[in-house]
Amino acid sequence: MNPKEFKTDDGDLYYYFEEPWIPFENQNVLQRIFRLNRDFDKIFESLDEVEELVDDLNESEPSRSLLHKGISNIHTLIQCLEEYLYNFPDLLSEDWFVDFWQTVAAATWRAEKGVFDDKPGQLESRLREILDHTSQSPYKGIYQPFSDFIERRGWEISVHDIPEEYRNDVYEARDLYCLGYFSTSLFVLGRAVEKALLELGQLRNIRSIEAFGREKSWNEARFYSRKEALKHIQHPTGTEKMISQRQYHEISILVDYRNNVAHTDYDNLDRQEALRQIQNAFSLLQEMCEKIGELRELSDDEIEPIEGQSVN
Repeated sequence: MNPKEFKTDDGDLYYYFEEPWIPFENQNVLQRIFRLNRDFDKIFESLDEVEELVDDLNESEPSRSLLHKGISNIHTLIQCLEEYLYNFPDLLSEDWFVDFWQTVAAATWRAEKGVFDDKPGQLESRLREILDHTSQSPYKGIYQPFSDFIERRGWEISVHDIPEEYRNDVYEARDLYCLGYFSTSLFVLGRAVEKALLELGQLRNIRSIEAFGREKSWNEARFYSRKEALKHIQHPTGTEKMISQRQYHEISILVDYRNNVAHTDYDNLDRQEALRQIQNAFSLLQEMCEKIGELRELSDDEIEPIEGQSVN
């Protein structure tokens, strides 16, 4: 049987634990992180025990003690796997995880139905199927992809070349992404980019802007007005605008995510879409910080003040 085809009568993938996912649902994030670290060790400790049990079952008649140990290890595995699944729903897109999880789920279902009590020989068969996933083959073994999933989570996001004053925002955004809080990560990055644009205008010596017939100081102006002003104002060196058309467009997209973070479309943001937007936001922030660095190197005499910049 293909483990991916093991489903309930309703056609859903089999879950051993059902909502409310007690006892870990109400734990805070630090408790869950420590629990997941423990669960990772428990998964592979259980697999070592399963391997020993298979050897014992192969050499002797299944005793009540061996049956109990086998079923206990199956329950440990399904609980640990589904705790990972609860914390990281995107694991459902990983074939190596789904295959292993459903193999363990198939054994769990039979243990709950008492199949192994009536047909103890089936326990060895199910345990062997579970052990198939511990192969050293990169196509079947779960240790390496499981380790990579944890250790490399967030490695796609470069946090280098960010000035000290933006580093907390950057690491907060990456941590939120790693925890699966994708839309909130984008919210934090939107805040960082807004802060960078404020500083960019201050260093460019933009004293005031005029929006819809009203003049406001740069610090009091709305974010939209600042963004519009920077798109039209020349860099002090005269080589380019303060922000390019591409940067202007990317800022607009990021701000849309920030402003609509509570909207269903953004709340249900999947990992790949979030990663693409987060990578773009990181690159954008790096570019803004480079411009900030350039302006800091110029003397006051090289930066002509700007007042009443129209953004209508």
